[in-house]
Amino acid sequence: MPLPGGLPRDGRLRRDYRFHPLTGVQERVLADSGSLTEYLPQQVTAVLAGSLAELAGTEVDEGLVRSLSCGDREYLVLQLAALIDPAPRWVTSGCGGCGELIQFQVSPRTVPFKPAGEGYPEAAVDLSIGEAGLRVPCGADEEFIAARESDTGAEKSLLSRLLTSAGEPVAAECLSRADLELVDRLLDRMSPQAGLSAGVDCPHCGLGQEMRIDPYDLSLIHI
Repeated sequence: MPLPGGLPRDGRLRRDYRFHPLTGVQERVLADSGSLTEYLPQQVTAVLAGSLAELAGTEVDEGLVRSLSCGDREYLVLQLAALIDPAPRWVTSGCGGCGELIQFQVSPRTVPFKPAGEGYPEAAVDLSIGEAGLRVPCGADEEFIAARESDTGAEKSLLSRLLTSAGEPVAAECLSRADLELVDRLLDRMSPQAGLSAGVDCPHCGLGQEMRIDPYDLSLIHI
């Protein structure tokens, strides 16, 4: 299966990738990734950089992995998890009605993905300040936010990384509520995204509900 998003190369999107054969070296990269990195996005970058042999026709390094959209990174981690162990994983979550714990199974390889939409990975958007360019978040942005988790202005800083006008970052304070809503809708349309929920009926009270699935949850992807 190709990447749901891909990387621009020579005027077109390349969605091809290839993992290294699983060896003791690759297993060591996975085992050490958590202890050698400070934040989960850094761990994801290290795991993919050490596991991918080729990406969009290019030799892989951490910089290339950081340039992948967030959805592509989620997709690749799940494909790697399935390559290591194709068996379904048990996921545990609390019922939204009675509060009892519910367990259900998820297969990493079969998690549904919404492919990238029109304009991916960067599109023009007409805002109250004029035309701007908007790109989808990537791994470098995930690492940026993770390092500023306690910073109340981190989301505004992220928006300035994604939105530019005349080659300069656009400050969130310059945007109207309508602008922000438009940006949010466009990002949702463009971005490849994993199916992050599963419909589950509680065996205790019978309540039907959507349970969240975290593609990076250790119980699901084992990295």
